[in-house]
Amino acid sequence: MKKVLINGATMKAGGGKNILYNLIRTLSKGRDQNKYLIIVPNKKEFEKYESDRIRIMAINYLNKMDFLYPIFNSFHLLKLIRKFEADCILNFSDIPAPTPCHVTQVFVFDWAFAVYPENINLKLLGLRRYLYARLKLFFFCRYLPYISTICSQTNLIKTKIERTYRFNNIMVVPNAFCSEKPLFSSEQKYDLPTGIKMLYLTNYYPHKNIEVFIPLAKEIKALGLNFNLITTIGTSKNKKAMIFLREIKENGLDDIIVDIGNVSFDRLPMIYSQCQALLMPTLLESFSTAYLEAMLYGVPIFTSDLDFAHEICGDSAFYFDPRDATSILNTIKDAFDNQGAIEEKITQGKKQLEKMLSWEQVANKYIEIIEKGRPSQGCPMGNC
Repeated sequence: MKKVLINGATMKAGGGKNILYNLIRTLSKGRDQNKYLIIVPNKKEFEKYESDRIRIMAINYLNKMDFLYPIFNSFHLLKLIRKFEADCILNFSDIPAPTPCHVTQVFVFDWAFAVYPENINLKLLGLRRYLYARLKLFFFCRYLPYISTICSQTNLIKTKIERTYRFNNIMVVPNAFCSEKPLFSSEQKYDLPTGIKMLYLTNYYPHKNIEVFIPLAKEIKALGLNFNLITTIGTSKNKKAMIFLREIKENGLDDIIVDIGNVSFDRLPMIYSQCQALLMPTLLESFSTAYLEAMLYGVPIFTSDLDFAHEICGDSAFYFDPRDATSILNTIKDAFDNQGAIEEKITQGKKQLEKMLSWEQVANKYIEIIEKGRPSQGCPMGNC
């Protein structure tokens, strides 16, 4: 039996939140004898899974002050490790922790900026996010020696970590998908236009490149095409997100771009049943469960012609230049003019999905890595 601290403090929304939820749900059904202390963003959402083996804890101040996370990671987290007497930490943070030398740290890598550092630029991120990303990258490099094993979600990311950081103890643990489709009723239908609806299921982040929807919508409107772009930003307090939503109205594009706000996991079947495609002009991902969801619900994927998208989607997606609205529109038009091509991509998506693991398999892989793991050989800051 091991005592395992799982750090999911920053997994507040989107794919990260779904990963944390599914992992905790799966561990609660497991038969291993390990004891878990799981740090989550919001205890109420996860406390139903508490048991003699699983204790749930929230660090409330992190929900309001993200910039304090490096401080939590460097000091508060260490206190929790010592108080819990953890043998291992399964770390889903963007930053490794400076753990004591006897503690095994299994680090689940999903912060793509660390292996695509060219995307940490002022123009893309804005000053605040740029400075925060630079701070995170500093701590990532500084605390890398404390990691025993890195779990990457794809072979592409594994190779990039090896080349960038000369770190060799890397295990590929592909992301999982939940094959249990939640039930929904007719009352839950979204009020959407009647055109061909393309969904971008994402919160607002600069690298998601959602601003390209403005020139794309202008072209759709100018040509009188029957396409609609469905976004899920909602009432974001992010300044750039508010600007984006305001530009939609100012340009008279709210009949083309329809924002429906956050979509919870239980409403995924409904929104996918009402949309005819997933449209993701993202500039950067380590992995996106939205690709898997589109494959599961049988809608074609239109996404960026970039390496991470090809790694996950293979032949199951239509690819375009994400910075060029005309390239995006031409790709969409050509596809919907050839229904046979769309059906072929959906079929390829089903085949691609068959290669993915279930959450039970993913959880078992993490447990196996934890139980076989050894503490890191370096202790550069003497935290023993």
